[in-house]
Amino acid sequence: MKIEGLLNKISNRRTVILIMFAGFLLWRIFMGLDRKVALWESMCSGISLIVIGWILFGYIYRLSVRLKDLVELSSLYRCISLSTLAVNIYVLVYYVERWYRLALNPAYVIPLDFAYRSARFMVLVLFYCAVIWMCGWLKKVGADYETLYTLYRTEGQPIFPESEENEKE
Repeated sequence: MKIEGLLNKISNRRTVILIMFAGFLLWRIFMGLDRKVALWESMCSGISLIVIGWILFGYIYRLSVRLKDLVELSSLYRCISLSTLAVNIYVLVYYVERWYRLALNPAYVIPLDFAYRSARFMVLVLFYCAVIWMCGWLKKVGADYETLYTLYRTEGQPIFPESEENEKE
């Protein structure tokens, strides 16, 4: 329950903008001041992306499993979780390979690596922010769908019959 409350707070617009600002602008500017590639910088960037990615995957997949009555919404969550899984596997393979090369040869440099790693980090942060924001909208859609389904199931009758008695009094 604590994780769900945390993810509910994360899925609002201001938090997503803050993650994008802190994640890309501040972190990449701070890391790029010396224009060198260091193992600890790569580990901080990689671990932050790996952690947020796998937490998002677990949360979205859990939502898809929990929504058994809402088949369309559940399949949409499942597709989003599979795309998040694919990106998470890419991030994991990329950073493990990068750390291995940097650990063996600290002077290892690829031409234009500075520009590519900043662009890659920016795209990954934007992807995770888009997924967070999309899940916030999908939760609202799910709540609206459940309300409409409940009204359909009760054929427009009040859900709580005692509320109708209170209105007559």
